Amino acid sequence: MVEPMIKAGMAVKIKKEYQDDGDEKIVFIAVDNEEKGRVTIQAQLGMTINPTQVVKVEWLEATDTGKCSDDQYAKRSMGD
Repeated sequence: MVEPMIKAGMAVKIKKEYQDDGDEKIVFIAVDNEEKGRVTIQAQLGMTINPTQVVKVEWLEATDTGKCSDDQYAKRSMGD
């Protein structure tokens, strides 16, 4: 079994060539593990319900912050 490249809780950014306007300022958190070349990510905007989207793994790169702790992930998911 192949180990997923992107795992739930990992902080990622969308590569420049796939970004929409403003995406360069947003950190996204992987909501689930990579599967079949895709992963669900959640924009960390501090909203009650942050927007999520399913993207191709090759559109993403890890951020300097790397993997969030479970506590950080819970707070970010809840908009804190």
